[in-house]
Formats: sequence, C-alpha cells, structure tokens
Amino acid sequence: MALTGGLAMLAFAWIGAMAAFVPVRNAVRLPILTGNQTHRHWPVAAAGLAIVVVVDVLTVAATVRHRRRESAVTALDPDDGSPARGSRPLGRQRIGRRVVAWTTAVSVGVTAAGFYFGAPAWAIALWVMMTWFPVFVVEEIARYERYGFYAIFVGLAVLQVGHLGEHGAQMTQLLMTNGDLSRSHGVFGQLDFETVHFVWDTVIWLASGLLVYKLWHLRWLWISWVAASIHEVEHVYLWWNNRFHPWFWAHGGIAGIFGQGGLIGSPLARPYLHFGYNFVVVGTMLVALWDETNRVRERHGMPAEWPVDWGIEPERVLVAHEPEVAGTAART
Repeated sequence: MALTGGLAMLAFAWIGAMAAFVPVRNAVRLPILTGNQTHRHWPVAAAGLAIVVVVDVLTVAATVRHRRRESAVTALDPDDGSPARGSRPLGRQRIGRRVVAWTTAVSVGVTAAGFYFGAPAWAIALWVMMTWFPVFVVEEIARYERYGFYAIFVGLAVLQVGHLGEHGAQMTQLLMTNGDLSRSHGVFGQLDFETVHFVWDTVIWLASGLLVYKLWHLRWLWISWVAASIHEVEHVYLWWNNRFHPWFWAHGGIAGIFGQGGLIGSPLARPYLHFGYNFVVVGTMLVALWDETNRVRERHGMPAEWPVDWGIEPERVLVAHEPEVAGTAART
C-alpha cells in the first residue's frame, strides 16, 4: 500500500508541477469564450450526467441481485478449491521462453530499424505492438481456459496501461515543447479526435461496469468505475459539442467541464486533467487486479503474491500459507 500511495503522490505532484510551470498554449482558436458563453451548453453536461447515472444505477442494481444469487449458490455448492493446471495467473500460460525471447529480439530489431530509417514514433510503436499481438492473444486464450473471467480483467488492464502511457507521452511532449498543445498529441496523434476519445472511454466505462458486476468484492474496482463514470460525462459533453457545436468547441468548449476555462473549471488545463482522470482509473484498476490475482491464486491452492494486505482477509491468507508457516516453525 505504501508503494501505491507513493506512486500516486508522484503522479499528482507531476500534474501539479506541470500545471504550475508549463501552461498549455495553442489549445483554442481566437476569440476565446468568456463569461456566460462558457455555460451556453450546460444542458449537454446535465444530459450526459443523467445518462451515466441511470446506467450506473442499473448496473448497481444488477450487481446486488447477482451478488445475492452468487452467495446462495456458494452456500449450497461451495468451491472445492481444486488447483488449476499451468503456471501462475499473471505468468506465462502457453508461450514458451524461446518464443518470448525471439519476440523480444524482433521487437528490439524493429525499434532500432525504425529509428535508423527515421520512421515516425507512431509507426514504430504500431510495429512493436503487432509483433507482440499474437503472443498476447494466445496467452489470453490460455488464461481464459484456466481462470475464466479473470483473463478478461487482465486484458482490459493491459489496454488501459497502454492508454495511460499515451497520456503520459502527451504530458512529456508538453514538457518538451513548453506547453505547445499543437505539437503534443501523444504517440498516436492521428487518433487525437473527440470521437475516438468518446468511443474509447465509453467502452472502458461500460467494461468497468461489467467488471464490477462480476467482481463486486473488489473495492478498488468500484473506485475505478466511479472515476471512469465521471470521465465519461466529460467526454459526452466534449463529443456532443465537437459534433454539433463546432464553433463553441473550437473557441473554448474544448476545455470540457472541469478543465481550465471549462463549464465548471479548475486550475488544470485539459491535458493535465485527463491524465489525472486516467491515472485514477488505471491505477485503482491495477490495485484491484492485484487483489483479484491473490484471490485466484488462493482459490487454486497457490500462495498469494506479495503484498497481501490490499483486500484479502487475513484468515484466508493464513490458511493459504499454513504449510509454509508450519515448515518455518519446524526449522526455527
């Protein structure tokens, strides 16, 4: 938990430092919206909030019913805890070390060749991802065969880490260009459009709701889902204004709801605000994934990964480690 808190403090300190010392430039076209103009389309934000709240309430209701049914089934037919065949949940499932080594060598070679021939960063990143994609698919299929829905959780977490990396790349570009947003669109700048952002974040929001429905016991996952819901309201507002009120969007509406100069506003310019959104969504999702990994290992008779104090009951961890504890006591 200390490591998680430390990383969170570093991330938010970075956001604060960027907001204080690297103001974002070239974000909007002149003239910039002022005064009541920024509140012109507040009904769009209200409608987006209403949609998200309704979907979330329905998800919570379905989750409560699912939890009751699952508790009743567990009481009648408890899990036998039979061990799963294969390696650890987050380890290699089917791909051998030689394949991993060759894939690593090929990706390094592709990266080196891309830099040598002056290929754009997005092309190099795409080639590397294409190199690893078959390995990822084979591993996910094998993980699903052994651990079920847990594999979907892992796959979504991997995608989200990549998405956070794209926001991190934009933050780095802003630092290198002294806040020039026109030259800071991340690695895949060709995809920096409101429709792409809206579709991606809508999928993540709905997928997070599905994770909560299936894995309701993970409290960190609930936090991630709430953050994703707030983020979704922002992107509903941004996408709608970009699509139906382009002049408003281009002259200040691009700030969104909580961005600096936006409908409500904050000290954070949009790139910094959305990096913060994604850090909370992804960071809490990864903590929840770690908790679920420990539960999966325990359920299949494996010792829990370290640390084990994020969501697993001490009694269950003690039972999982009982043979090791007994062996240690005998040696001492």
